[in-house]
Amino acid sequence: MISVYNIAEILYANVCTHVFKLNVLDDKKNSWCAPGDCTGKVFVKIRELNRNHQDTSDLSYADVEHFLRFIDKYVSRAVGNHTYARWKKSHQTKTLLDKISASDIAYTILVYENSKDVWEEELIIKARAKTDEERKNAERRHNPRYHEGRGKRLKRYGDGWTEEGRTYYKELLTTFQDLKSSDFWNESLQGYWNDYQMRNYGKTSVDYNNKESDIDEDSDDDEEDWKVEAEESDSDIDDGEMSDDDGERRIRAKRI
Repeated sequence: MISVYNIAEILYANVCTHVFKLNVLDDKKNSWCAPGDCTGKVFVKIRELNRNHQDTSDLSYADVEHFLRFIDKYVSRAVGNHTYARWKKSHQTKTLLDKISASDIAYTILVYENSKDVWEEELIIKARAKTDEERKNAERRHNPRYHEGRGKRLKRYGDGWTEEGRTYYKELLTTFQDLKSSDFWNESLQGYWNDYQMRNYGKTSVDYNNKESDIDEDSDDDEEDWKVEAEESDSDIDDGEMSDDDGERRIRAKRI
């Protein structure tokens, strides 16, 4: 029998995946993607900012603009619009950078790198296919990077993430825990976030002090607010369940 906890996992992954897919489609139309290295890892330079006490005094807005956009369009969805809007009402001098956690960033990067190529391929197939049957039978060459992928059997209550994916998530988590506690994050990046808000929305965090939030509380009405925790599977029993196309449906989740 599927428990309420399992249903919560599925709801969270479905909502996040749906919103991420929409953002990828929008980004593709605008010829934008998160900058990455030759291995497909995104924001490598940002990750290195707090390593070896690297000097960040010469960084400009242009150096961090893509990362700020990623936080705005993707990481914010790991927090949830409703959760953030409620939090903002009692923390009017704070910004989204204060609210998001290292685990929010780590999880979002993991899902983005894991699924981006798959999502883009699906968008191309959908655009070219004339019928549902043609779309269903189209050749697919991309698979999730850190997940068991299409047609694989998952262990009962398993989330499908590979050991490589779990290890990578932990590395990302440590990296952004360090970065979030740095002076760069709490001073320089906060200033650049104000610049980003002004350039893209015509407002800074100061302008929001008497308003609801940086994010529209009414948008994405079907969104549930969940906080992700990557954990080990509770069971080694193979229930014969098939992995879904979205790749990250059974990630562990807790209600905020």
